[in-house]
Amino acid sequence: MRRFLPLVALSLTIAAGCQQFFTSSVATALARPPQKITTLSAASATTFAETLAQNPDPAIAATALSALSALIAPSANPSAATITAAAQVAVIASGLDSALTQSIASVNLSAITSGTAPTSQELQQISTIIGTASTSLTGASATASAAIFASLAQTASTPAGAQSLKDSGIGAQTLVVAATSVAITEINTRLAALNPNPALPPKTIADVIADPVATPMPTMSAATTTELSNLAAGLQAVDPTNQLLGTLKTVLNLKF
Repeated sequence: MRRFLPLVALSLTIAAGCQQFFTSSVATALARPPQKITTLSAASATTFAETLAQNPDPAIAATALSALSALIAPSANPSAATITAAAQVAVIASGLDSALTQSIASVNLSAITSGTAPTSQELQQISTIIGTASTSLTGASATASAAIFASLAQTASTPAGAQSLKDSGIGAQTLVVAATSVAITEINTRLAALNPNPALPPKTIADVIADPVATPMPTMSAATTTELSNLAAGLQAVDPTNQLLGTLKTVLNLKF
């Protein structure tokens, strides 16, 4: 995957706690892999998110997730702008961003949202991208992203909070991908817990989509259902006409 100099330089700079880009050799900077960012200020988080958005790279985004999850912890009393920046980075790190949107946009939105069952081809399109992306939503990155999306959902749970997110410039796609990530993580976790044979790999959400009879959709926890409802409320405030989350909810038969 290409490494863009502005992103690598920014990643290295913030990791070192500097406020300026390194002026060392271009070749050295490009050859060095992204380093984990241990701490971020609110201003640095916003700058990182804005720069990353110009050339989205999940690997570079992932280097900042732990620092961002600490920055938006309730004890840090984060602003809506900081939460927005953290969510934007977490969305890029998930790998779901543009691919998911393109996949959902390719199905017949008007038919599905009016009650028509998605075609097998439409299900396959969404299943493929969700199944591929879900494999990356594991480990420390998934834990940090979950904390960021939980903070985003909590902020979106009130009209004032949702308005503050809108004012901070959060996009509808960030909320859609955040909700998708939350749903995938929860469903895969529940399917793993239901796995009757530890010697075999657990089923995933891709299996549910491919054959819901053989692999029924598990019931999500009340906490996750609330989180998804809050993200949906935030999306309604930011873009009332956006149908992406509603379509995903219908296709996956999610209850929230």
